[in-house]
Amino acid sequence: MKKMGMVVLSLIMVALTAGFALAAEQKIGLIDVMRAVNESDAGKKSIAELEALKKAKEASVNERIKPIEKLRSELEAKGSVLSKEARKQKEEEYAKQAREAQKLFAEAENEMKKKYDELYGANLREVRAIIDQVAKAEKFTIIFDKNESGALVMDNSVDITDKVIQQYNASKKK
Repeated sequence: MKKMGMVVLSLIMVALTAGFALAAEQKIGLIDVMRAVNESDAGKKSIAELEALKKAKEASVNERIKPIEKLRSELEAKGSVLSKEARKQKEEEYAKQAREAQKLFAEAENEMKKKYDELYGANLREVRAIIDQVAKAEKFTIIFDKNESGALVMDNSVDITDKVIQQYNASKKK
């Protein structure tokens, strides 16, 4: 009976030791994917491209709004002295132009969203490929996205974000 207890105890010790050995071989990493995309050279270029498109669209929409504001001011200032028919015509013109401006604004927003999705999606795919390369080269068992991991405490010594940004930038220069 005493022998059986020693055997069981030995098996438990072997199992625990094997478990610790397996745990020691695991390598966990963290990355801030959004930061890697945005702070890479390609990400900065995409952000600049989006800003330029945004300014152009804002200028276009603002240019379209100026005559509408002028028409509204006219209606407010002269509306009481206009004939019923002339006032109705101006109000209809104002409503028509306002609808067209809203449509132009919606189209501009839609174009901005499509461009963002296109640029961000391309950069994200490339960053993920670099993450895979780093994971394989450095033998990571698992890499968590800092923003989506749900972890409350993280050791930044396992953060590979800067390394991924550097490798992504280097891959774009080739």
